[in-house]
Amino acid sequence: MALSRPVKYQIRDNPNSDFCCVPQCAMSGKFNSCVSFHHFPKDETLRKVWIRNVRRENLVIKRTTTVCSRHFIDTDVIPGGRRRLKEGAVPVLFAWNNYSLLPDELPEEMDVELLLQCHDYDGKPEPSALDIACEKIEAQQLVIEELRKRLNEVTLKQSFGLERFSHVFLGTNHKIAPLQASDQQLTLDLPEV
Repeated sequence: MALSRPVKYQIRDNPNSDFCCVPQCAMSGKFNSCVSFHHFPKDETLRKVWIRNVRRENLVIKRTTTVCSRHFIDTDVIPGGRRRLKEGAVPVLFAWNNYSLLPDELPEEMDVELLLQCHDYDGKPEPSALDIACEKIEAQQLVIEELRKRLNEVTLKQSFGLERFSHVFLGTNHKIAPLQASDQQLTLDLPEV
């Protein structure tokens, strides 16, 4: 089992007290000389955009409140001795967006048919599986009702046919009962009266 040792940072030659105010960012000027720290802009509209992008509740901006260069696009940082930001630069790279930007444009190779399918609001909606199942059930119920009617007709004809001759067979019920129970046809030779 490996023991975890605490990480020790080396203090840089000329440390400063700058630190990044962005949540989930632990950059500090005390240990890192590769990252530059930038103060909030004086322009109110640009400052509001910075505050909104930083997503820090109850942020009080002081003279020492800074954002590190990790949160800016490389083209927004002017390289040189003292790193500065271009005019109008805004922090957009954060831990919650995986330090990447969303693509602004759709790829040119998008299929037109796919786009039309995605945005076909006027078209008739396709029937759902539930609608199709309901239609099948209704059709089966009609078939069942028709079969019940036919069964009632056949039963009525059979009972009417046997009752008509019941006076002739008063003493032979024991011979007719097995025939009624089975599906065989009943044929009798009746004497002429």
